[in-house]
This record gives sequence, C-alpha cells and structure tokens, in this order.
Amino acid sequence: MISYVIIGLGNVGRQYESSRHNIGFDVVDSLADRHNFKFIPGKGDFYQASDKSANNSGLLGWFRNIFIAKPSDLGDSKASNPADSFRGVLIKPTTLMNRSGIAARQALDLFNVTPQQLIVVVDDFHLPLGRLRLRKSGSDGGHNGLKSIISELETDEFPRLRVGIGPKPPKHDIIEFVLGQFTESEQVIKETALNRAADACDFILSNTSANLLDIAAEKYNTSADPAPGSD
Repeated sequence: MISYVIIGLGNVGRQYESSRHNIGFDVVDSLADRHNFKFIPGKGDFYQASDKSANNSGLLGWFRNIFIAKPSDLGDSKASNPADSFRGVLIKPTTLMNRSGIAARQALDLFNVTPQQLIVVVDDFHLPLGRLRLRKSGSDGGHNGLKSIISELETDEFPRLRVGIGPKPPKHDIIEFVLGQFTESEQVIKETALNRAADACDFILSNTSANLLDIAAEKYNTSADPAPGSD
C-alpha cells in the first residue's frame, strides 16, 4: 500500500549532477541506496524506485523469496526487511526543474494518491546549508519547481521538505549559485543533511500516527526560523 509519493526535485543531465539545485535528487538517491532500491523508468516523465523496483524480480527474486527467510520468519519481532515498512514510491522527474509539476501530476494519477500524499523534497537557498524545514503546505517561496507543481495540481496543499543550501553570497547571481557545486568544506554538512532528510522521510513512511507530519516536523525541523522569503 502506497501512503506517500516522495518526489525529489532536480535537473537531469550530467552538468547538473550534485549541484545545489539537485539536492532533492540527492535525498531520494540516498533513500534508494539505504533500502537497496533502484530507479527504473516510470510510466511518465520520471524515474521511480520502491521495493517493487529493487533487485527482486526474475530468477533472483524467486530465489530470494523462496530460500532467503525474512527476519520476521525467524521469530525476531524487532528485525524487519527495510522494504517492509517503506510504504512509498520515490520519484525523480525527467522534465527539468521548471516543469516538475508535469511529473508530479502523472505520479499522483498513476499511484492514485492525493496531493496531501505527495512529499516534495526541494532545495532552499533562503535556509542555511543543512537546515531542514518540513511543512504541510505553503507558497512556492520563489522556487520554480514548486511553482510548477502548484500550478499543475492547482493547490499548494501538499507537504514539502526544504533542504537548506544557503546562504547565497551577497550580490551573487541566484542561478549561478544554485546550479553551482558544493565546496569541499560544505560536503560534510551536505552529507549530514542528506542523511537527516532521508531519516525524516523514513520516519513518515514507517509511522501511522495521527498528526504524523506535525510530529515529524517537530522531530526534524530546526528551531530557528527560516530567512525571509521561505514559507
């Protein structure tokens, strides 16, 4: 059962890999890696990854399902297959950032979920590098990827997980900054942020508590307020 579609925003193409603007891609890549999922072409303008697209199809999948016991089969109630509690699908649009809404609309239709079941992972240069900001809804905050999704879905009532990539240096061109690479000194903070953002997504997907997003926001958001311009 799919409870959420998690869409990481970014631009496809080698020239954009690991850029600040692609940190949404990096987060869902991190999630896929930790769950041993792989991205495959989806039925739309996106790649998708979930337990269904992991290496468990064909002869190898048959062997694993028949001959490799899950921890729960061995009586260990605390251990579980990582995919067992992963009730979502990971998405990476192939539309380029400014048309992300097309992929979002296609994914919601394909997996029969509502906008409230869409978690958009996106960069935010208004937030300091590494800071997370999970919201249940809000404006696009000047981000073209969010703007496209809001336009296509005709609502801003969907969760978004902003990952800080700022601050932008004064008088620095915005496009040049967001499309630029992280410096060597920023890499450690970036990796910590990726892990924490992936933790937040895992927390949401593995829990069914009432007010789950509020609980996750309290757990993973930092205490400081974002800079002006971010919702």
